[in-house]
This record gives sequence, C-alpha cells and structure tokens, in this order.
Amino acid sequence: MLKYHYQVSKYNPWPPDDHEEWTGPHQIGAEFNGHVFTEDEFEATVNKYLDAVELFATKSGVDRLTVVGLDPEAPTDELWAPVHDGSTVSLDQALRLVRSMLRGTALGAPLEAGGRFYVHVGDYMYMWIGSHVDCSDVAADLARIGIYTVPGEVSPMLPDADKSSSG
Repeated sequence: MLKYHYQVSKYNPWPPDDHEEWTGPHQIGAEFNGHVFTEDEFEATVNKYLDAVELFATKSGVDRLTVVGLDPEAPTDELWAPVHDGSTVSLDQALRLVRSMLRGTALGAPLEAGGRFYVHVGDYMYMWIGSHVDCSDVAADLARIGIYTVPGEVSPMLPDADKSSSG
C-alpha cells in the first residue's frame, strides 16, 4: 500500500483562485478573463503535466507502468490499439498515454507499478499520483512551473481498501 498521494493540477489551491479557468482542450479559442485560450497554451500545460509524471516516477524509481482497468471505451488508434488491461509499458509509452488522456482522447486507463507508484488521469485536468517514497521536493519544484500538488489526496480511482494516506 502506498504511503504518499498527491492530487496534481494546474489549479493553484493556495489561495484558491476565483477567476474563471479553462478545463480542457474543448475550450481552445474561448475567452477567459479577457484572454483567448490557445492550443499552444494547452499543449504547454500538458507538457508540464508530463514533466510532473516523469519527475514523480523517476523519484519513485519507476520506469515501467501497467495498465490496470482499461476503460472499454478507450480508442483503438495507433497509440491505444496494442494496449490492453494488464499491458506493461515503458515510462515513455506511459507518458504518451497520459498525453492522450489529458487531451481528452480517453480516460480511465490507470497506470500503476505494483505497490510502488500510480498515475491516474481524471476529468478537468486533474491527475493523481501515488508513491512509496516521499516526493515533497518534486511537488515544490512543480509549483515553480505552474503545476500544483495537494499532498494526501488519494486517487478516487483506487479501490476503497487502498485509500489510506500519510502524506
């Protein structure tokens, strides 16, 4: 069972912003707080999330992840076709899957490394990461690039039995 859990997102929780924010690629071209949200901004944010996954995984000593509970609605394109429930993929392939999930192509493909690590992508640009090691230093580094973590927030995709957290 993992001891450290983090909710990861672009939303700064300290203090919570009260201004309107975009929540996904479907809003590209829309105006938020007097600014038109662009595809370049979206992709830059997705890249920050991928940096977060890579940093957390590296800190956790993880270079391969297993697909656990693949959503039956997952796409069948070139990226997803070879993926099935139980597939183990390299960290690079996992990052491509996470990119696809953040782009809204598919959700519900939890990626896990036994009792050492997980990354789960949810709606509205929320992601959860769990680790067997304390990644507080990674979380602090991410805040400097505009990706925020809330320690102790367990993924809602984990079975209830696994929802204990210290960190």
